[in-house]
Amino acid sequence: ATFAAAPNIDRAFSISRGVQSELTLAPNIINPRAGTPITLTALIRGLLPIGVVSFTTTLGTDIINPTLPIVGCTNIPAVFLQSDPNVAVATCTTFAEAGTRRYTATYLNDNTNAVNPAAITTNSPAVGPNDYNDIWWAGPSESGWGMTIAQKGLQQFNAFYVYDASGKPIWYVMSGGTWNQDYTRFTGAIYQPTGSIFNAYDARRWQIGAAIGTGTLTFTDTNNAVFDYTLNGVTARKNITRFIYGTPDTAPKITVKDIWWGGEAENGWGVAIAQQNRSLFAVWYTYDADGKTTWYVTSGGSWSGTVFTSPLYTTTSSPWLGVPYSASAFNIQNVGTLSFDFRDQDNAKMTYTVNGVTQTKSITRLAF
Repeated sequence: ATFAAAPNIDRAFSISRGVQSELTLAPNIINPRAGTPITLTALIRGLLPIGVVSFTTTLGTDIINPTLPIVGCTNIPAVFLQSDPNVAVATCTTFAEAGTRRYTATYLNDNTNAVNPAAITTNSPAVGPNDYNDIWWAGPSESGWGMTIAQKGLQQFNAFYVYDASGKPIWYVMSGGTWNQDYTRFTGAIYQPTGSIFNAYDARRWQIGAAIGTGTLTFTDTNNAVFDYTLNGVTARKNITRFIYGTPDTAPKITVKDIWWGGEAENGWGVAIAQQNRSLFAVWYTYDADGKTTWYVTSGGSWSGTVFTSPLYTTTSSPWLGVPYSASAFNIQNVGTLSFDFRDQDNAKMTYTVNGVTQTKSITRLAF
């Protein structure tokens, strides 16, 4: 009888969607040689990721003992990637140890309850080759052709970007091979696949075919090698060296160098991304309207957060096989643009425009 209802009070306030921080972790070298410096890179996506990252490690087979802090890799500040306030990166360099190791990154932002661990496992061979991942060429006197060496552990996946008898771009691939005893010489079979045109790709038409020759890379040091090959009955030798194109840059970065592909559904083509500092040099190896190998290349480009965009070029030049190569015949033509949107360390969207045709492909690192 004496109840008095509380008066209604109206209030207005704004709400927004909460952003859960996302953390991925990758090494700059997958399956490195023991003793090789490796850079652990933690990529954080979230709302103003202004916290710190700590890196730890343990044996990959150890499920009992806790991970141990890596010296000098605790409480590394997350730094924004250029102008994107919702993407940050933290890096730390350590040395690979023999055996399978598990690395973990833990991100702690200004809210002490927001802890998001990410982990990777990598196998470090006790012995093995040096790291030869890069774009290689024969120097300015043979400008216009080159090769990408992708190396993981004891295996290499190498592609050669050259020209046919009419000067059109073609590529060959050495998708595996074996080392000599002291890991200075790598030998494998060379193939020239066929497929379907890039803008209407059909993996069912991809054919690797029989080997058309063999190649041997003899590394005289970490930056120079001799390439001996026999292709279609033609035997020759080239002296090659790493192609230096990167600009020194201390800005934060993610590490994306590798062979990337569109998965089993688009087996047969891919893109080789080389990286020096934050500079990328990418070669897209694919097929023309006749199903023959062709390739496009990026030169230059810029970052916006985790998106890299560059002009896309096609080239023509001197015939390469069985005749002296002439760099004076090298010609480059802009045919469009190519961009990579790296969603995390292992997955990206590749968008290209070639002669007015625009498509987007999902790509991921090629495991080999």
